[in-house]
Amino acid sequence: MPQAPQLLRRILTAHPCTDIHIPAPRSGQPITVVTPTGPVRTRHRPTDACIDRLVALGRRAADRPFGTADPTLDAEITVAGRRCRLAAVGPPLAPAVAITIRVHPEQHRTLTDLIRGRMLPARLAAWLRDRLRAGGATLIAGPRGAGKTTLCAAAMVALRADTRIITIEDTPELPVDALRRAGRDIQPLRADPTSTTHTPTDAVRAALRLGDSALIIGEVRGPEVAAVYEAIRVGAQSEAVLATIHGGTPQAVRDRITIDLGVSDRSFRHTDAIVCCGRHGGRHLVTQVVTVDAEGFTPVFTHPDAPMDAPAA
Repeated sequence: MPQAPQLLRRILTAHPCTDIHIPAPRSGQPITVVTPTGPVRTRHRPTDACIDRLVALGRRAADRPFGTADPTLDAEITVAGRRCRLAAVGPPLAPAVAITIRVHPEQHRTLTDLIRGRMLPARLAAWLRDRLRAGGATLIAGPRGAGKTTLCAAAMVALRADTRIITIEDTPELPVDALRRAGRDIQPLRADPTSTTHTPTDAVRAALRLGDSALIIGEVRGPEVAAVYEAIRVGAQSEAVLATIHGGTPQAVRDRITIDLGVSDRSFRHTDAIVCCGRHGGRHLVTQVVTVDAEGFTPVFTHPDAPMDAPAA
């Protein structure tokens, strides 16, 4: 078995993959890669040494411990010039250490690219672009691997060239550096959900103090959602607010925000639109789009391959 970075280079060369799943060596399972057409099992089987090297690489990159007291690891690494997100889990949370590596796109994609890839139709891309340029709050929802961050990044690129952008992420995935090289005014903020000094809530409040800017949040998952909705409700954010969140349908998103995260239904109604993403036939697609109003949801678009759950009022 070659050393871990060398193995990853071989896999990245052989497969146009978006994810690499590396199981615990004692499971006897081979490494699986997720390609645009679906998962592929490779001939490679990880060794303990391979896992140890990857964990060491992630620990150095994240500057965080990993062990029985801290059995999860999330880090940004670079392999063969490709930006990757490494996530590891180990005992006692799991029987043994297993790793998943998310491979970021080599270039940031635009809405035009997503139209060509049949993720969404041109008329819906134009609708989304115009809505974001007009301001307001849009949530991009879906399960893991549904293309939420891909669509969020493309939508961010579609903002007017003179729009000041502030991003908030715990693990960098949005194309901040690429947009900076293109001359865009963009300020990234780094949030750490485990920190006591720079939590996602702190980052949102800091972003609002930095002046009028489009606010892009890599993922809403905790108490920071209250700060986001307070800003939207009082009109402190006149530019676009764009965030990703887990949830397969508009109703699931509303339940997540109002029940799980404790935002009032009245505040939730200040959401302008919800865009739901999913996978079908090995590709990402926008499954459903609704606007939000006092009466509930108004359908804008439903993909014919989307689940049959109708938007709930």
